[in-house]
Amino acid sequence: MHPAIISAMETTDDGSVWFAIDNLGVIRYKPLVSGVDNEAATRDEPFTLHSPGISSNDKEFTISFTTPFSMKGIALYDVGGNRIYSENSNQTDAVQYQVTFPDNISGGVYILAVLGKDRTYCRKILVR
Repeated sequence: MHPAIISAMETTDDGSVWFAIDNLGVIRYKPLVSGVDNEAATRDEPFTLHSPGISSNDKEFTISFTTPFSMKGIALYDVGGNRIYSENSNQTDAVQYQVTFPDNISGGVYILAVLGKDRTYCRKILVR
């Protein structure tokens, strides 16, 4: 695996930072609100993230779609742009999707990519 190289970086008025990463694509980084607990979809994302409860770890959460969504899978990237986990789902008309990351993923800040049929949505998450 070759290292990811950031070829361009841009900020936008909404506080997002966009990274163009060679051989990967474009990733949007949005400032963290509070992990994945009950974060509302405040952007054009068709989903919200929910963890089971305050006492649980953030390696388990549910992606709830606001409308049925054709989902190809998910991918998790560290802040260096390295893909450290991925799952294929190939679900058509998904309403909810349960995610459990393996134990070897340590706590930290990650970029979660939700891969759709026509578009990929990225969200910054905190794993404790």
